[in-house]
Amino acid sequence: MHMNADFLIHKAIRIYFHWKVVNNTIQKPMKAIIEFNLPEEQAEHYCAIKGADMLNVLWELKAELRSMLKYGELPKQQYEIVEKIQDFLFSSLNDNDVNLDK
Repeated sequence: MHMNADFLIHKAIRIYFHWKVVNNTIQKPMKAIIEFNLPEEQAEHYCAIKGADMLNVLWELKAELRSMLKYGELPKQQYEIVEKIQDFLFSSLNDNDVNLDK
């Protein structure tokens, strides 16, 4: 099979940018492959493919609670409820070793 020069150059550039230099040695990029036995592990599969979206929702909730407490003009009772929700969220995140800032 004959490959044209443009294809080979593109392939070489792509390979070059996928490798990195660490301590003056070229290292191949690492990959993680997760496999699921479907349909038995459907719930785990869903968590894996939607995990980033779930973290984004939690981050938005954290930001909204912060905004409500900092800028919202809430009656004292509502302020206390929002504060309890925020405390619960932070406690749950901490208990499950979830860092929304990574």
